[in-house]
Amino acid sequence: MRAFIKNNTHYIRMDFATASAGMMRHALNLAVHHTSHRQAFGATIRDLPMMRNTLADLAVEAEAAMLLGVRVARTANNAQVSDAEQHLNRILVPIAKHWKCRRISSVTLEALECHGGMGFVEEQPVARLYREAPMNSVWEGMSAVMALDVMREVKTKGTVDALFDEINLAKGADQHFDSFAEALESDVVDHAGHASQPIDPPLDI
Repeated sequence: MRAFIKNNTHYIRMDFATASAGMMRHALNLAVHHTSHRQAFGATIRDLPMMRNTLADLAVEAEAAMLLGVRVARTANNAQVSDAEQHLNRILVPIAKHWKCRRISSVTLEALECHGGMGFVEEQPVARLYREAPMNSVWEGMSAVMALDVMREVKTKGTVDALFDEINLAKGADQHFDSFAEALESDVVDHAGHASQPIDPPLDI
């Protein structure tokens, strides 16, 4: 088993990904609270069909982000005793950092819009979340750097197998997901097998 963590960069990226999930949940809670106490068109705006759809979308996104964060944290705990978990951690951290730190800006904007004009008042917590959100995607590795990290990791023996063993656990429940997972695996395997040269020297982690 290769040496795992030699510096803090990897853990900091994992922290940013998990913190973004927490910010999403905070933004969702603020949106639910505001819309539960604000009335318009003769009803509490939380109960209006379009707002219910918006809040449901925010809830799904926040929950998915947190579940991914918990799974990444579990791979870190298990990395010292399992090669598969170590490979999975090494590729899931940049995936989670890229995805959640990009999505946090959209989520906080949607939550801010749920507040209407009040969302832009600086005393409102959601305004501060919205201002802070973009920092997550640029600190300790912007999105392009995370993409290069993923591309580097798929060339490491065992990583692609570990990743798709995890993804394929969800197969069989939805044909659209199954088709997407199969196409994704084909693309990743093709990249891993045909890349002519390494992307960059690996990070010292």
